[in-house]
Amino acid sequence: MPTKTTSSNHSVLHGLLSDALSLGGKIKTEIHDDFLNLREVFSTHAEHIIGEPKLIRPVFSFMRKHEPLFVTHKLAIVSKYDDAIEVLSNEECFSVIDIYAEKMIETTGIFVLGMDDTKPYQQEIAWMRAAVKREDIARLKVLATGITEQQIKIAKASGKIDIVTSLSKLVPTEFVGQYFGAPGPDQVTTQRWMRAIFREIFLDLGNDPTFREQAHNAGKELVAYLTDLVETRVSQRNAGVTLPDDFLSRLVELQADDAELTNQTITRLVGGTIVGTVPTNNKAIVQSLDVLLKHPVAFSLASEAAASGDTELVTQCIFEALRYNPQNPLLLRHCIKDCVVAAGTKREKIIKAGSMVIVGTESAMFDEDKFPQPNEFMADRPMENYIHFGVGQHTCFGKIISTMLWPAVLSPLIQLKNLRQAEGSAGKVKFDGAFPDHWTLAFDTE
Repeated sequence: MPTKTTSSNHSVLHGLLSDALSLGGKIKTEIHDDFLNLREVFSTHAEHIIGEPKLIRPVFSFMRKHEPLFVTHKLAIVSKYDDAIEVLSNEECFSVIDIYAEKMIETTGIFVLGMDDTKPYQQEIAWMRAAVKREDIARLKVLATGITEQQIKIAKASGKIDIVTSLSKLVPTEFVGQYFGAPGPDQVTTQRWMRAIFREIFLDLGNDPTFREQAHNAGKELVAYLTDLVETRVSQRNAGVTLPDDFLSRLVELQADDAELTNQTITRLVGGTIVGTVPTNNKAIVQSLDVLLKHPVAFSLASEAAASGDTELVTQCIFEALRYNPQNPLLLRHCIKDCVVAAGTKREKIIKAGSMVIVGTESAMFDEDKFPQPNEFMADRPMENYIHFGVGQHTCFGKIISTMLWPAVLSPLIQLKNLRQAEGSAGKVKFDGAFPDHWTLAFDTE
């Protein structure tokens, strides 16, 4: 299976958007039909485009200046910050159901990220929140830091470390097992399940049959595993056994006083929660460090902050670095009723019911109206302006955990002496589609 973006992939997307942005009446009438089903327009390897926002950054830059709200009767592309926030915050007009729900049902089962703001959504998100405690963050930080320091200690024997296999995939995989309570048969299997399912739900815009089969198989295996695990925990609870203090067990404990929280529901909640844990954090850790290494001044700032224990500044450097290459540069929504966006401005448009809406979150974070001097690396921007985790009802459930995790992993790493890309091909990030698979860094051991 190909794992690299082809030049034809690039030209298809650039050609379509360039034509669309020409705004000629003839183009508008012809191009909207090409966009009626976004999944058919993009090649089956569209995730490469999503995984490399630099490919579409020039297009979005042009849009912000000349056509910030591109609208046909079946497609809308949102490029400015305020409009992105407006769309993502308006669940009454812009739904996630037609975007994600079916694929979730076919893999792990319906999950809150594929539900609108209904009574079932409110009930299920309440159960999830009840299973997470404030003090968990400190516990997870100790776990992440401990794993990172141990892996660095091992790497000092050679002066090299593959940060993907040793850190950016390993640490969140340990979170899935030790904190969420679902370690899987082994780490490799857990990582395979997460990647296959996440890819199908969030990245497979081309409906690649191979990706779909992999995800469906992974979903069946994961659901079977979780079903058995939940049944075991319920039996242990009923027998008076003290359960492990993890997300899954807390849901099982909640079930004792809430008959509506069935075993099947717990299976869905755990499955839906863990699916994004490894893929998204892996991408964020690798891509932020890659950007920092390409900006020596920013890297020095982050390294010095890490050495002085200034976690807040390290976090700001990571968030700013991710602006250049976010773990998710685009979000999709389905317009379920005619809606005016950017009312009262020159760019005001009506997005028609039935439209696919592409929200350029990466583009929004290059909007100079919200991010002055957008092409400059600035580590003092307001943290609340970044939208790496989305906005509104469907803000990422793991936001607080990831915000802790990234600096916990990167702080010890960026303090290594003369940290740099290894020589040759090993020093370049190897991707499986949009997912980092290997990246070897070198450092001085003396």
